[in-house]
Amino acid sequence: MFGWLETRFGMWGMMFAKIGAVLLIVLTVMGLIFCCCIPIVRSVIASRLSKEMALMVSGIEESGDWERMLYGELDWSETREETGM
Repeated sequence: MFGWLETRFGMWGMMFAKIGAVLLIVLTVMGLIFCCCIPIVRSVIASRLSKEMALMVSGIEESGDWERMLYGELDWSETREETGM
């Protein structure tokens, strides 16, 4: 399979070419993960968190307990139960 590398580059050249090919594949896969997958997951999480925060804030404003929540007199878990989250 790699016989043409041995005739062209010699034994050491063939070894370096194989290592280079493996490194190229690894770097390509890592590039895809870091440039595509991680930003997509991060944007999905940020979107979900912003929607959750908007629901929490709207539930607090409707209940009129936002001042108590601000000064720590009301626990967040109590409002979660009231709003059904």
